[in-house]
Amino acid sequence: MWIGATAIVPYTMEVRVMMKQSIYFCLCLLILVGICCACKPKPTSSPFPENAAILQRDTDISSAENPPTEDSGSILCEGEKCDNGAVECHRFRVAPSGAEFKICLFFEEDSARLTLSRLDNPSMIYEDIRLNDVDSEANIGSYITIDDLNFDGKKEFMVYQGSGYGSNVWYHAFLWSEESQNFVEIPGFIDICSPEIRSEDQTIVSFGRVSFSVSQIDTYRWIDGNLIKVESHIECPWNEDECEQEVSD
Repeated sequence: MWIGATAIVPYTMEVRVMMKQSIYFCLCLLILVGICCACKPKPTSSPFPENAAILQRDTDISSAENPPTEDSGSILCEGEKCDNGAVECHRFRVAPSGAEFKICLFFEEDSARLTLSRLDNPSMIYEDIRLNDVDSEANIGSYITIDDLNFDGKKEFMVYQGSGYGSNVWYHAFLWSEESQNFVEIPGFIDICSPEIRSEDQTIVSFGRVSFSVSQIDTYRWIDGNLIKVESHIECPWNEDECEQEVSD
């Protein structure tokens, strides 16, 4: 009897040790899985909805399947996604209840070409504009900017022309003419450096980089249908002496 008991005791202890090791292994595995799940990065959400799609040429925005939206500056296509060979195309509505236009930019041998057509009849060119000084090799997000440039509630557009020292950029700008029912270039706008359209106070502010530490800030307002410079000053945040020299010059 004693011999049998002594044989059973080690066996029972061995089983207990194995069970404890198994439990310990399972707990370690669960902890490891929990750590991995906690550290796994969450997928970032796309800024575009899953059903977003670039509208292609000849899309009828006025149809029941594609009703007009309140967004009056949506990009239709850019680069290889433009099946008409354009650099980029945009849609915009001059007035909230008016016709919706499609504007496309093309680069030809010695000039840039802007075509405007109505989205309810995209095959008919409403207006054709030629620009001979647009930088066709610029690395920018978009050449065309849609905005209310004279704060009359109508949407117009600017076209990137080129860049200069520092971050200085220039644009051609066009207003809608009720009289002629087409877009007319704003005289002198091309000379406004890095224009910022400020609807809150109805001004256009120019930020021109003169040198590394000197900037010129000009403010423009629409007065009797003309864009007039009403204020100008020099800013030198790092070197006031250089600022005084610029003013005296």
